[in-house]
Amino acid sequence: MDNGVLKRLRVVGGIAAVVGALALGGCGSPAEEPAEPAAGPQSLEELIAAAEAEGELTWYTGTPPSTIEKVVEAFEATYDIRVNATRLPSGDIAQRFQAEIAADNVQVDVMSTVDQGFFGDMNDAGNLASLPDLARGEVDDAQFLLGDYGVVVTVGVPAFGYNTSVMGDFTLDTWQDLLDERVDGQLILVDPRGSQAWAQMWHVALNHPDLGPDFLEKVGQQGHQVVNSGAPGAELLGAGEGGVLVANIPGVFDAAKQAGAPIEYMVPEDPFYGIFTWAVVTADAPHPNAAALFLNFLASEEGSQVYNTADRGISPLGDLDGTWPTPAGGIEQPPTPDELSASLEEILTLLQIR
Repeated sequence: MDNGVLKRLRVVGGIAAVVGALALGGCGSPAEEPAEPAAGPQSLEELIAAAEAEGELTWYTGTPPSTIEKVVEAFEATYDIRVNATRLPSGDIAQRFQAEIAADNVQVDVMSTVDQGFFGDMNDAGNLASLPDLARGEVDDAQFLLGDYGVVVTVGVPAFGYNTSVMGDFTLDTWQDLLDERVDGQLILVDPRGSQAWAQMWHVALNHPDLGPDFLEKVGQQGHQVVNSGAPGAELLGAGEGGVLVANIPGVFDAAKQAGAPIEYMVPEDPFYGIFTWAVVTADAPHPNAAALFLNFLASEEGSQVYNTADRGISPLGDLDGTWPTPAGGIEQPPTPDELSASLEEILTLLQIR
């Protein structure tokens, strides 16, 4: 679909060019001083006025393009504010933001990613802003708040996809189906180092009594190829250049099916885990009021429904029309950054990802 949002959306696959561009940017005219957010409590009306005076914001996110498009369209239809969105894997978001800090040329206002540890480090270093109450929207459950600086905008649902043209009558119903001999040589694994979403998934499997290290080792023995993020994995799966993808989210597979790709998917249970995507505002945001209003929108019922209907995610506000239903047993807190750090090397070794 060729429209203004998609023309503005930048999908960046590598980080080397970004660093060079930032260095060049620093050699030109100095960046404008970021606007100061109004002190003290603000009404939503005052925040809207201040945000629309700024007129735009920049958002770095790992959200799928189709979801970005719908979120941006809904926000821009509500407010006279332009959203400049750049899609990157979570690891590249971290590198890009740190490069901007090093170049004293922070361009991003809002970041959303699954990397809780990175956000914690950036907050400790003074690089993230404390969120005013308005920026948290309607999210008030402590499970979905990260200190005073982050708010969950979606709880993603991991899904395993398979190409029916490639795999024939094979179906995916459980984790154990990944060990089927028909998967050997057809498996596409998303590198857990590219996004903590998949590191978390394998951490949960590694520590589950019915799966554990033996299961991961057997998955690793299945012939496989490795991709750096879910997006190229979905492209390979749709093109028939692999038969099974671990993993992506339902929204991506649904979009591929609607476009005619011979893809089916299943959401693994027992164990089930949710992928928490956190949103933050940078301390030196060029457009801090627009950033706060954007988070307010994402954390409102309207914005959360747009986001999670497109993404097929679980809303932190509960079950909304079109969103993925909250599991009966609730949503467990994701593994801590320290837990992930301790298990990542074992996960990579067992899966034979080098």
